[in-house]
Amino acid sequence: MKVASCIVFFLFAITIHAQDVITGTLLATQDSLAIENASVYFNNTTIGAISNAQGDFKITRDNAIETELIISVLGFETLIIPHNQLGSLGTLYLKESIDSLDEVILDDDTWSRERKMRAFKKYFIGSVLNTKDVKILNEKDIRLRYSATNGMLYADSNVPIRIRNKNLGYLVSYDLMDFEVTYEKSLNGFNMASKSFFVGTVFFENIKEKTSRKILKNRTAEYKGSLLHFLRALRDHKLVEEKYRVFLGKYETAPYAPFKIIATDKGHEVTLLEEDIQILYNQDEQSKLEATAPFLIDSFGNHSPVDVLYTGGAMAARKVGAMLPLTFELAEK
Repeated sequence: MKVASCIVFFLFAITIHAQDVITGTLLATQDSLAIENASVYFNNTTIGAISNAQGDFKITRDNAIETELIISVLGFETLIIPHNQLGSLGTLYLKESIDSLDEVILDDDTWSRERKMRAFKKYFIGSVLNTKDVKILNEKDIRLRYSATNGMLYADSNVPIRIRNKNLGYLVSYDLMDFEVTYEKSLNGFNMASKSFFVGTVFFENIKEKTSRKILKNRTAEYKGSLLHFLRALRDHKLVEEKYRVFLGKYETAPYAPFKIIATDKGHEVTLLEEDIQILYNQDEQSKLEATAPFLIDSFGNHSPVDVLYTGGAMAARKVGAMLPLTFELAEK
């Protein structure tokens, strides 16, 4: 059974100007005390800062950054700052977080932690050539629950999940907000995953100050054939140039026949006109594309609404272990 996958990163493209300095002060809503060591970063980038003992932070953005500002710290709700509020932010009050997963009572959890962790890694990290190259550094912080009644695996974490990805040269901090895998019984009675979904924000740090040619080559290889690569090619009408072929079931069709693409002031609106759309990349990687409603593709290749587009096959296998920053380009230095 092929697994449909939906991965959400809260990516909202915005228009900005050359180098702005953004400042602010973080205080707790309950007692107005300064919040120290909060992570302040542009979502899905390598640009970030840490608040000091007085709760102050300063971060610089330039015209290469087109994403919202994320403020995350243990014990408080993550704050997402819309683009029209960026600048000198003044004082920001953070609310104490509520332990969401503990509110879900799952008395019918019949899976061991080892089994749940294996499933979590499969549908969160994804398929990687060498599991030693992509390692979760704080597995103990991940809480896992399986509901036999609902056939659902849930995951949550009070702190960002830290992943060391030697293959791509990144230390990734993923602030997981929701994670679900839906299981269905197969004809032979086994539990088979039919759909996976997770949502959160992400920050990248280069493991080494200077990125090697090998790492750059690996990053390009992961980008080629990814959903981001496909959506950019679809938007720009470059499917053929980027080595994509489109099929309806088993039969090849004209590349853009299953898609209705309309340019708008908010991006390119895409409607899938057929149900069984198969994508073949570079004569090798096969994926399935499904959408429950029309969606927009922005200037960076992000799609929204985030929960209407699903992939199966090769694209679905590319998860956090293959993730690249939003601003990734093939000419990355």
